[in-house]
Amino acid sequence: EKNRLLSQVKSKLDDLFSSQRREKFNELVEAVDTDGDIPSSWQGNNKTSLNAAQLLLRLEILTNQSSPEALQSERMSEQVAMLDAKLQGEESSLETYLISYLAEADKADLATSKGRLLAVLNA
Repeated sequence: EKNRLLSQVKSKLDDLFSSQRREKFNELVEAVDTDGDIPSSWQGNNKTSLNAAQLLLRLEILTNQSSPEALQSERMSEQVAMLDAKLQGEESSLETYLISYLAEADKADLATSKGRLLAVLNA
């Protein structure tokens, strides 16, 4: 009985966190789509040594989105680097890359890559 109740509580908490996470993503999608201010929950520092272009490629890789044809060799380099990091036990989450990208990208980056970023966010 106790285990069943604990299981139900865990399930409810998982649902709650899942819907909060979805809401957090939706707020970001709205901000990017309308060229609004990035929500504070998505503001932070770039915790990687990567630039905005590399971070966006990694976001596309993580969400199985295609990258522009002209960037295929860079995409392959990022895939190899991600695989190498994973083999060394370093793995970054989608959220880490997103926060890092948003910290690194300036208004011009966000404007020119808006479609790509929205594809990642809606994946």
